[in-house]
Amino acid sequence: MSYCRFGEADVYIYDDVYHGIICCACPLLDTGEIKYSEFFKAEIPVMHDFVAGYDRHKMLDHIVEHRYVHHYIPLDVDERLKEEIEEDRQKARALTEATQDLLRGEDHVDWCRDPFCGGYYEIKDEDD
Repeated sequence: MSYCRFGEADVYIYDDVYHGIICCACPLLDTGEIKYSEFFKAEIPVMHDFVAGYDRHKMLDHIVEHRYVHHYIPLDVDERLKEEIEEDRQKARALTEATQDLLRGEDHVDWCRDPFCGGYYEIKDEDD
């Protein structure tokens, strides 16, 4: 999923399944390094990605740096990242409450590890 792409913004920010949120070929990381490209048959600048991982706050801070040097990034990118931060907080809160309930013996559910998908599933009593 992309937050913004070249053409609609001065940067391309996307969410990578393995590495988290990435600012692709980030102009803030331009080192002036040049390499020869066999594909283009010319020397081209070496571009580096900024990888925030799964830290949305880190990407928000990075976006501030872009705007400081007048790179255009739509404001809805910030809004989407902030919404995701709030969703993560709510999920963490719900998980904490469920864990506390289990530790107190309330709403006890037997869980079994599923060897095929690595997740867990609820063991239902035959009476249910």
